[in-house]
Amino acid sequence: MKQPAKSTPFVYLCPQCGELLYYRLRARDTHYGAPLRPCPHCGATYFDPSYLEPALEKRPRLPLLPGTVWGGLLLGLAFLLGAAFLPQKLELAVMGVLFFGASLWYAVDWRRTAPQRQADFEREQAESRRRLQDAAYRRALREHGVKLPEEESAD
Repeated sequence: MKQPAKSTPFVYLCPQCGELLYYRLRARDTHYGAPLRPCPHCGATYFDPSYLEPALEKRPRLPLLPGTVWGGLLLGLAFLLGAAFLPQKLELAVMGVLFFGASLWYAVDWRRTAPQRQADFEREQAESRRRLQDAAYRRALREHGVKLPEEESAD
């Protein structure tokens, strides 16, 4: 009988059947939601370390702007500075304007949608608090090493 392959930080396999569950782009990718998830192949419940229970997390602060906006603005500035001092002025100026424009558009869109993201997180926190009221669910989380506050872990 073939042993199921082990999961890695970038590839996650079902511990029951060994089938591929997902790929992660970065080992630190995290999501909010229930970390106990059903395998779509065999139906077994597995613990997904990339999911965090929202009710157990401190309220995340949404950044003023995401890092991609700041990076795009800096890159746009670098292209514009290059246009001032290097021979390929037109190409660098166009790239600078494109990066600045795209970054500013993304910044405006980020700020516009921030209240919706916050409302979604608050809804997820309420669902998480309901899940954590179930003693069997709390026990399963503790079995996977999730630390629960004392008042919630008392059965």
